[in-house]
Amino acid sequence: MGYIAGHRRDTVAGPTLAMTFLDAEHGNGIIVRTPEGKFVVVDPGPAECARGLMKELKRSRAASVSVVVTKPSSARGGALRRLVSEFDVTEVYTGETEGSAGTWKHALERARKRGIPIRALFGGSTVRLSPTTAFEVLGPPAGLLHATESDWDNNSLVTRFRFGEKRFLLMSDARVEAECYLIQSAAAQLETDRPQAELESDVLVLGRNGRSGSTSLELLSRVRPESCVVIAGRGRNRPSRAILNRVDTKNTGAAVYRTDKDGTIRMVTDGHSVVVSTEGATRG
Repeated sequence: MGYIAGHRRDTVAGPTLAMTFLDAEHGNGIIVRTPEGKFVVVDPGPAECARGLMKELKRSRAASVSVVVTKPSSARGGALRRLVSEFDVTEVYTGETEGSAGTWKHALERARKRGIPIRALFGGSTVRLSPTTAFEVLGPPAGLLHATESDWDNNSLVTRFRFGEKRFLLMSDARVEAECYLIQSAAAQLETDRPQAELESDVLVLGRNGRSGSTSLELLSRVRPESCVVIAGRGRNRPSRAILNRVDTKNTGAAVYRTDKDGTIRMVTDGHSVVVSTEGATRG
């Protein structure tokens, strides 16, 4: 399947896309590096955790970054403010932000004052990051989902990064109702031959940090991942045992990586295969 676990060097050849999944204590964020050297941060965590994120960006020699925030919140607003203050942020992508927390609005205002473009995305949007790399927004729809168990969670941006033949699906905080929307939307789009019509992806980043209320059996059957990533939280945000059992390799055939067990997780792809390396557990 092209996946290698453990502490070893990347062996893919040619131009590569790299995705780094940080431990929750390091910001609960994802760093994407395109073959052209462009960096994208997806969902930086609380401001007090931004130090680890900044350290990783500097270690990677990132000259500038784009930021994608899939669900605005006070915590992510604080992290965005710190990134804008201490780093060269070139653009900010986010979902519709009506009713967002004051900290988030203040962060956007600071970005605007610095001349940083802010683009609101919704299902059907595609952002071309470089000549070789793009990310799609699969949901929510324009106008958002309403009257769900948690509109705040279900209107998180569900994104998918594409490079070559490989797809990385990031579920953010989407719950089962949002998953149903994605499945129905994909079925409706099959007749249009749009590239977003199929949900099948090589890597699935579990929604809600692996907590209950997401990652339904139907979603798994449509995505058919070869690898699952759990960016595990702490305390009440710890992954659900039921969800972990659901995605277990013996049930899905997918390799499962967890930041609370494996530490920082790195995936590198040349568009044909994916190599995975981990840094080992960073907490007990």
